[in-house]
Amino acid sequence: DNLLLGRFRLKMKKDGLRYQRQYNRSCCLTKPIISPTNFTSIAHLNSIDLSWDYITADASQGFSPITKYSIYWDEGFGGTFSYLNSTTFNTISVGNLTNAVTYQFKIKAWNIFGDGPLSTSALSSKTIGTPGKMDEIQMT
Repeated sequence: DNLLLGRFRLKMKKDGLRYQRQYNRSCCLTKPIISPTNFTSIAHLNSIDLSWDYITADASQGFSPITKYSIYWDEGFGGTFSYLNSTTFNTISVGNLTNAVTYQFKIKAWNIFGDGPLSTSALSSKTIGTPGKMDEIQMT
């Protein structure tokens, strides 16, 4: 018996008392092979809002929808990127940051087959500095 699932044919072949499954693929189901692009950021006091373009479930993504995006950052120190958070949306707000510090972020996409590459370019964004304090106001 054959069962056609989209571009994939599932063959069931009786082998004794059990069935064997054979997959005949005309393309490859795979984890994402591209990373998100078109990063934007909006800086606030103590936080940064990030956004990027959605990745569509086409041939380059193994015809599998993106299930989440993982965000990595340099924690304001530059250099090594570490995992920060994940989201199912194409936006995230990163809070509890130090004012007037530049942070860099990279993103990778996931589907049911695994994770794609980390973006090669980093989005740099600086939180807004704290306004200066007024010591004295003189009225004349």
